[in-house]
Amino acid sequence: SMAVNVAAPAELTRALIPILAPEAHVVNVSSGYGQLSQVSAGLRKAITACRTVEELYAIPFDRSDPDMPGAMKAPYKVTKCMLNQATQLMARWPEMKGRSVNCICPGWCRTRMGGNMATRSPENGGKTIADLALMDPRPTGKFFSDGKPTRW
Repeated sequence: SMAVNVAAPAELTRALIPILAPEAHVVNVSSGYGQLSQVSAGLRKAITACRTVEELYAIPFDRSDPDMPGAMKAPYKVTKCMLNQATQLMARWPEMKGRSVNCICPGWCRTRMGGNMATRSPENGGKTIADLALMDPRPTGKFFSDGKPTRW
């Protein structure tokens, strides 16, 4: 949902800024489903036009949009795409100067959500997140998949 996948990471980051170390690295967990190609053209335009995270919160979307690939997963795709845009916006916050914020797709993991057919163990998925958190030098405002920056 919007509250869990977009607002919570953005507002938690905003709330923690005063106590984050000057070189802190924030890692948002996204998904390959959050890539721009996974949402309709209208949503791509609306999401990428946002200049604040608050603008993202106001974007409506219709689950029955015929242009939405894989409509069954539409809310998940849209909110993860919004998280990717929010990550780019957070990276530009003046109070994040010296800190980094990125998002990552940990892969299709064998979890309750991913199921038993998933190709990656939870440990390997978690390792991709930890590796990004420990990366040096630290880029900011990027989307990572399999340890590499990827177009979202």
